[in-house]
Amino acid sequence: MEPYGQHVSVDGKNMNVFIQGKGEETIVLLPGFGTASPALDFKPLISELSPIIKSLWLNLLVMD
Repeated sequence: MEPYGQHVSVDGKNMNVFIQGKGEETIVLLPGFGTASPALDFKPLISELSPIIKSLWLNLLVMD
């Protein structure tokens, strides 16, 4: 899997984080397990909200 977004250090490991949107408020989207690509699942929602809300999506399965 090719990484996207940015890496954030958490307890000495890197977590993949994708941030998109504008606005003072931020929502954090946590994917459920069992989906092949949570980023693609959330993409329509993130795109719709991006003009008014900053969305942050964490990929909990991709940590190194």
